[in-house]
Amino acid sequence: MNQKEARDEKLMAMAVSFLNRTENKLYEAENHLNGYNYPESVSVAQECKELSIKVPFLLLQEKYPKRHEFEEDEFVVILKKIPEKLEHLNFPKLYLYSKFWLNFYTTAKYGLEKLGVRAEKLFKRERQNYLQRMRINGDLRRTS
Repeated sequence: MNQKEARDEKLMAMAVSFLNRTENKLYEAENHLNGYNYPESVSVAQECKELSIKVPFLLLQEKYPKRHEFEEDEFVVILKKIPEKLEHLNFPKLYLYSKFWLNFYTTAKYGLEKLGVRAEKLFKRERQNYLQRMRINGDLRRTS
């Protein structure tokens, strides 16, 4: 195996690892969501998106940004390298999602510090209403 093949194999192994971790993070985010841990669900979902975005960077330019935010100019360079047969995957939407969710990620992780509002207060579902609906449907035997 020559050096280029060895490097390509290493990059592919890292990309597969990122995708496996993405799948694990997605499962973790769903578990947090189902457990009413909304701030954690948002934070972990953002990690999932970040790992997903880093894969094209890794495969197409052999390195990826090691930060949460991706610059539009960086993404333009990557988009120009996307093979035509993969353009249907809508990579620009991945960038849009990263920009959109980054603000949620920061707020879900830290809350609104200047306003003194905890993340749990911002990202919550009215659990009591949910429990009441379950009782009405006979899904709960005892009141909580």
